[in-house]
Amino acid sequence: MRGGLLVGTQDRRKVLFALTDQGRAAVTASRQHRRDWLNSRLAELTDAERDDIARVAALLLRIADS
Repeated sequence: MRGGLLVGTQDRRKVLFALTDQGRAAVTASRQHRRDWLNSRLAELTDAERDDIARVAALLLRIADS
């Protein structure tokens, strides 16, 4: 596939896609980048601000699970 990140197989009924090793590495790098970015932003907050985020996150999860 384009970019070498996916491989595809198909028969008459379906098309299946899977990540290549390069695709898995790209996903891992992207997730790590987002984690690093978020951790650095959270580190800039006060303890009280982080506590606020934790409380709100719990509420959002409760709403999402309903």
